[in-house]
Amino acid sequence: MELYKGNSQQTLDDLYNLPTGIYILRAQFNGNVVQNKLIKTY
Repeated sequence: MELYKGNSQQTLDDLYNLPTGIYILRAQFNGNVVQNKLIKTY
């Protein structure tokens, strides 16, 4: 996964194996931690 300054769009495949729930995605970019919440509903 590559992150860039500004907006970075990512596609995550094969998530059907994960149970329904809330997941926190974390990445470190240029010394900063980027977090995003993923809500899986089905």
